[in-house]
Amino acid sequence: MFFSALSYAKEKEKGYDYRKIEQEAYDFLKTKLVSKEGGVFSNYYTDYPIDPHDGQNHEILSESIGLYLEYLYFSNRKREFQKEVNFLNKYLIRPSGLISWKINEKGKTENSSATIDDLRITRYLILAGKSWGKSPYIRLGKKIGDADLKYCTQDGIILDGASWEKSFFKEKIYKNLNVGTTLSYIDLYTIRLLSQIDRKNLNTWKDIFDNGLIIIYHGFDKNHFSIKYNVRKKRYIRKKQADYDIINTMTILHLTEIGLSPIYAVNYFDPEDTVMDDVASYALLVRIFLNLDDIETATGFLHKMIKFIIPKGPQKGAFGYYIKKKRRYRVYAFDNLLALSALRLYQNYTKER
Repeated sequence: MFFSALSYAKEKEKGYDYRKIEQEAYDFLKTKLVSKEGGVFSNYYTDYPIDPHDGQNHEILSESIGLYLEYLYFSNRKREFQKEVNFLNKYLIRPSGLISWKINEKGKTENSSATIDDLRITRYLILAGKSWGKSPYIRLGKKIGDADLKYCTQDGIILDGASWEKSFFKEKIYKNLNVGTTLSYIDLYTIRLLSQIDRKNLNTWKDIFDNGLIIIYHGFDKNHFSIKYNVRKKRYIRKKQADYDIINTMTILHLTEIGLSPIYAVNYFDPEDTVMDDVASYALLVRIFLNLDDIETATGFLHKMIKFIIPKGPQKGAFGYYIKKKRRYRVYAFDNLLALSALRLYQNYTKER
C-alpha cells in the first residue's frame, strides 16, 4: 500500500506550497464560479451541451452548495458560510424541507431532490452549528433531515431522493421507489449525526444506518462497490458508467469516516499504479488515506491531483482538463471544491501531527 520511500522523497523535493495552491484555487472559485448571492456555477464556460441528468454550464446544483459549505467549514470561513446558508434558504429549500437539486440557467428550480446533497448540507449545518455556536444552523439541518426521513426512506433504507408537484396550497411529494439507493448516497457519518440530534427518531436513524452499512457491505465485488441497490427488487446494479470511480471512492470515503477500513477496496489503490485522470477521484483518495492515517499514500494522490492545476491564462490556479479541439481548459466546480477540501484537510492533518 505504501509507495516506496524513494518515490515519496522525490515528490517531497518538488516543494509544493499547499497554502498558495489552495489560496489561488479558492480565489478562482470565488471570483469566477460563485455569484454575488452565493450560487455556485457548475462550469466555467456556458457553451457545452447540457445533460438534463447532470449539472453543466451556469446551472447551480445543491451538490455544489453542499461541497462549498464543506470547504467553508473546514477552512473556518464563517461569513462565506452564512452567505451560502442565505442562498440555500432563498432559492433551494422547499416548504417540505427537501432541497431542489438544480437551478437551471433560466433560474428555474427542479422539482426533485438528491439525498446525498441533502445529507451533505445537513452534515455541515449541524457541525458548523455545534462548532460556532449557531443553533439556527442545527435547526435547519434537522429540518432537512426530517424531510429526508419522511420522504426519502423506505423500509428503513435511504433512497436517492424524492420528487414533487408544486401547488399553491401544499406540495405533493412522491418517493422515488423505482430508483432505489445509490451506494455513495448512503452517508453513514451524517445518518449517525442525525441520530444524535434527533432523539425522537433515534431508533429509526439507527436502523437506517445499520441497513445502509449492510447494503454497502454486500455490494462489494471484484475490488469495487456496486452502483445501486434496487429496494423493490432487492438486487444490486453493477453496470459501469462514466462516474463509476467517483461512486466507488465516495462509498469508501463514507466507510472510513466512521472508522471502517474496507481493506480489499482500499488495497486496490496505489499512487504509483492508479491512473484515473480525474481530479475528484484523487481528491477523495487523499481524504480516504488521511482518514486511515496513511500520510504517505495521501501525499502521493495529492501530488497527482495537483498536476491538474492550470498554469496560466484566465483560469490560472484552478483545477481543470485541457481540451485540444477547443484549445482551452474545461473547469468544473465539483472538481475544484473537492480539491480545495482535500488541500485544506491535508494541511490540517499535517499541522496536528
